[in-house]
Amino acid sequence: MTGKRQKRGLDLPKNFWSKIFGLRSKRTKPRAVLSCVVDQHPKFLIQAWIWLVSAKSSGAFKDCDVVIHHVGDAPDVLRKAAARFGARLYEVELFGEGAARYCNKLQSHGPVLSSGGSGVLLTDVDLFFLESPIACLDSYYVQSKVVDHANPSSETLSTLAQILNLPVQKFEAVPTFRPDSRTHKMNCNGGLYALPMACLEALAPYWREYSNQCLAETGLLGKRLHHSDQIGFLMSMIKTELPFRELDIRYNFPTHLESSEYDSIQVDDISIIHYHDKICSRGRLIETGHAGIDTFINRANHILKRYEHHPEYKEIQSIYAASL
Repeated sequence: MTGKRQKRGLDLPKNFWSKIFGLRSKRTKPRAVLSCVVDQHPKFLIQAWIWLVSAKSSGAFKDCDVVIHHVGDAPDVLRKAAARFGARLYEVELFGEGAARYCNKLQSHGPVLSSGGSGVLLTDVDLFFLESPIACLDSYYVQSKVVDHANPSSETLSTLAQILNLPVQKFEAVPTFRPDSRTHKMNCNGGLYALPMACLEALAPYWREYSNQCLAETGLLGKRLHHSDQIGFLMSMIKTELPFRELDIRYNFPTHLESSEYDSIQVDDISIIHYHDKICSRGRLIETGHAGIDTFINRANHILKRYEHHPEYKEIQSIYAASL
């Protein structure tokens, strides 16, 4: 045979392999992790269902690897619910008894850090995502929302910083619902922390250490002892000097306050509802009495209603209702 050799195989389009390798690169790029911790009381079980439904409906599963950390043995119905939505479930040990139970979020640090993710959204389970929380995550800044009220007081926080041999701090941030008081700009509500994974790696050991030291300050913290993990976050951020940026209230909007407290703020949009324990026996979010806010609560409840035909909901709701 003379002339040019014939090509063998498929006649592939130009740049075929570069496109394939590009797609492969995108697929293997580390994803963000959306994480919560669930304790054993039936209240947390129904909240886990709400959290999963909202993560699914908001598109969070497309943006993140969704992970539930359960304290102790997870009930079968939660395993089934996690499997239905495509979430991973890990069992973790209890951080401690009493006020230390409020520090259980710290138990998720190890599994999250070993995930290989690019960043992490550490959340309380009592959130409803109306939009994907991926918008909260930045590749450089640690982000969270300042506390609703000045808890604990700036004087208490200043004393704690001295006890922990940290530098003297300024208290110039305005708590969301207490414009007449001041707190530290990184005294944040623990409902949602958004961190690049490298920042969590740097923060985690100090966060744990300082939270434990706060738990030991029973006389100083008193009835605020259950805020030890939030205060531990603040103190560890001071120690590490990681870059911080405050999240807008729309990404961690509390709905457990008295209706009159909302009159002092402008409510244009809510992306993430932090409802605390304001749920009825059916697992629906309870309205605040403020028309602007209740528009978003009703939107959440409409979404929840669409998922009530699933057998996991029916079992979880039954368990929760029986516990009331």
